[in-house]
Amino acid sequence: DNTIGVVGVAPEASIYAIKVFEDLSGGCGAWISTQITAVNWAANNGIRVINASIGGSWSYSYQLAIDQAAARGTFFVAAAGNDNGGPVDFPAAFPSAIAVASLSASNTRSSFSNVGPEIEVGAPGENIESTMPGGGYGSKSGTSMATPHVTGTVALLVQQNPNITLAQLRQELQNGALDIDAAGFDNNTGWGLVRGANSLQGGSLPPLTLTLAPGSRNVAVQQGAGAPA
Repeated sequence: DNTIGVVGVAPEASIYAIKVFEDLSGGCGAWISTQITAVNWAANNGIRVINASIGGSWSYSYQLAIDQAAARGTFFVAAAGNDNGGPVDFPAAFPSAIAVASLSASNTRSSFSNVGPEIEVGAPGENIESTMPGGGYGSKSGTSMATPHVTGTVALLVQQNPNITLAQLRQELQNGALDIDAAGFDNNTGWGLVRGANSLQGGSLPPLTLTLAPGSRNVAVQQGAGAPA
């Protein structure tokens, strides 16, 4: 928060870059074995949240690594994929992963975002300002841009409750989400738009005390749509 560039959802979090991509036959790719090694390294070194913007195929060993990491308190948040409504990609589709859909500025599913019962929540994923390769800033779209919003929210929840379990974490994300598609859970946006403040407060923001004028009494109001901020 230095007035330069952008501010993350959890600006005081420590960020580690774990390299899995490499040049594979002239293209940028990542072996599943390398990704598994990265997940294990994160769990072994006390990393609490993994942001994975990558697509691949099913692997029992990969699923087991994510399961074991979650059991140790290292949570795996992953992009659902950008196949225009196709099925959720692995590793996001693994049971212990938190799969994230992309939403437009009007809180509808982005046309490119994948769908399925694995989707946990959605987050802004269109024209997101971020750092760019080679330096500077620019905008990008994709579920890879939506996922860090949820990763930051998970980081805040872990900071609030270091002993939180995966089941509890999912419940807090659900409690705080804004339902934006079919009522309740749906395959397009999961439980809805992720909302960090709401999840941190168990589904509602704390009362805000305002002084109206000298000599008047304080009035408690709820922050939210139509309320003062």
